[in-house]
Amino acid sequence: MMQKEIRLHKKILRKKILRRIAAVMIMQGIIWGIIFFGKQTVLVKAATQNEQQEESTSLALQEQLLDEIQIDDMQKMLNEIMADHTFSVREALLNLINGEEPISKETVRSFLCSLFFSEMKNEKEMIWKLLLIILIAAVLAEFADVFGDGQVGSISFYIVYLALFMILMENFTRLGNVLSQRLMGLVNFMKVLSPAYFMTVTASTGAATATVFYEGVVDGWDDPRLVSIAALRRRGFTPESIKMFVDLVGVTKAQGSVEYPMLEYCIREDLKLKVKRMMAILDPVKLVIDNYPEDQVEYMDVANNQENPEMGTRKVPFTKELYIEREDFMEEPPKKYFRMFPGNEVRLMNAYYVTCTGVDKDENGNINCIHCTYDPETKGGNFAGRKVKGTIHWVSASRGINAEVRLYDNIVDEEKGVYNEDGSMNINPNSLTILKNCVLEPELANAKPEDRFQFVRNGYFCVDNKDSKGNVLVFNRIVSLKSSFKLQK
Repeated sequence: MMQKEIRLHKKILRKKILRRIAAVMIMQGIIWGIIFFGKQTVLVKAATQNEQQEESTSLALQEQLLDEIQIDDMQKMLNEIMADHTFSVREALLNLINGEEPISKETVRSFLCSLFFSEMKNEKEMIWKLLLIILIAAVLAEFADVFGDGQVGSISFYIVYLALFMILMENFTRLGNVLSQRLMGLVNFMKVLSPAYFMTVTASTGAATATVFYEGVVDGWDDPRLVSIAALRRRGFTPESIKMFVDLVGVTKAQGSVEYPMLEYCIREDLKLKVKRMMAILDPVKLVIDNYPEDQVEYMDVANNQENPEMGTRKVPFTKELYIEREDFMEEPPKKYFRMFPGNEVRLMNAYYVTCTGVDKDENGNINCIHCTYDPETKGGNFAGRKVKGTIHWVSASRGINAEVRLYDNIVDEEKGVYNEDGSMNINPNSLTILKNCVLEPELANAKPEDRFQFVRNGYFCVDNKDSKGNVLVFNRIVSLKSSFKLQK
């Protein structure tokens, strides 16, 4: 009876040992499978194309797109991963744009087969060790009954366990290092792949995108009317505003959409206490103070930011001839119009009270000059003797600087829909307004690319980082001052 129990015990023990050996080998196979698949090239296929997609993209436009995509780093990394195998990133992207498979099945099959056998060759020593251990375990299992003492048989199996454990631990350590290297390689590869992928897919998603990028609607991937990171940066959005936007949107599993005014709200909140409030005349008309000394120049103290006194003040030159916004004057004003019109007194911001006395017109009846008189006792613009309802900003005609200002709107006329009846994109003709010969405070002559300011009554602006060069200043409007958007609590 005792011998039957011993045999039964040994039989159960052998089954456990074999099951554990099998489990270890399966785990080993899983790890190598991860490494094998970690080395494969990512296959990219363009999403289902829109019904309005053009039949093909011309070779010239394809080359233009690929020139804008930086693929050298990606090609170098792939060459390191694929070793003796060759793969052209440029050719794959061209195939992707044209709706073809970027990589042939034969190339992938050949690469994986050679990769498998090369790894098997590298691990030949380890495989022979495992086979030897398995052979020893099998022999001990068959001859276990020979040992009179069951303890001797158990010790023999434990020794086999220990030898197997040591071999596998050594291999697992090495595999961990290899796996870590493979994963880091994939991460770096995806860093260089992602921009190229998204730009390529964008260019291959139909006639609408082709119209936007290659028919002169935008001037590149960083056009401020787009919503790419490069476009938002060029327009003037700060990293802090984008982070605020992401925090407000939150994370959700459900698909949804977010209003663009929420992003505009975030940039207003970020900039309102951080930037100087400057005077800029976007549509200038000359204002002449007839009773002001001809050659006199006064420097008015102007707060840099009324909501943030810590930003201090600056000196702004005031002269006989100024520029004001054309919309700040009307010959025949409607009711409740408190700005400048004949006979009305208004405040020149941080300067004097002035009263309009008349206008000069050209041969077509257009106003080219406004005349007024000033009250010397009202210097500073905060005279307590009487009140005026209208306040307008100004810039010295002789000391101001000229600049180009660009105003942006939605690139698609959403009220009419994204597409026209013929399938073409419904482009908003007023998505970009370019204002030449704007007049700005002289201090803005020192502005650098990506410097941000608030232009009084006109919104927040940023120096364009692409077209502003030397003495040529170009300002992009980031966002207007006011919006109907309200943050939900």
